[in-house]
Amino acid sequence: MKIVNKKTLIIIFSFIIIILIFIGVNAGKTNSSLNNQEVYANQKPDELSFIMAGKVDAIESADISSKTSGKIAELNVDVGSVVRKGDVLARIDMKEVPAQVNQAQSTIDIANVNLNNAQNSYNRALELYQAGQWQKKPWKVQRNS
Repeated sequence: MKIVNKKTLIIIFSFIIIILIFIGVNAGKTNSSLNNQEVYANQKPDELSFIMAGKVDAIESADISSKTSGKIAELNVDVGSVVRKGDVLARIDMKEVPAQVNQAQSTIDIANVNLNNAQNSYNRALELYQAGQWQKKPWKVQRNS
């Protein structure tokens, strides 16, 4: 029986390790086209597809705003839709506008009442001052110590 030298043993073990690694790597792989066909029911069996993750940015975009606030009653476009100048993008529910107008009018009425009270107080104080009945020295505020 011949004695095998070290160089030959290293080559044989290296070859066995490479074969085992190749078998292990191929055993872990699954057929990705079959998995894609299970995910996408409408996909044709021989159609090539790719699943990728990432962020898509539009080449052109525009910010929109409205002159009034309110709830959107109807949205006529989706994200990514192509629109032209003059297209109606959304409709605002106008049911709350009369209530907002009434609230604003009530605030104006209250402000007018406060203004009239202030004017009446000023006129009364002016009349008392001109008649000499207005106290020239300010009242002393007494504090409980």
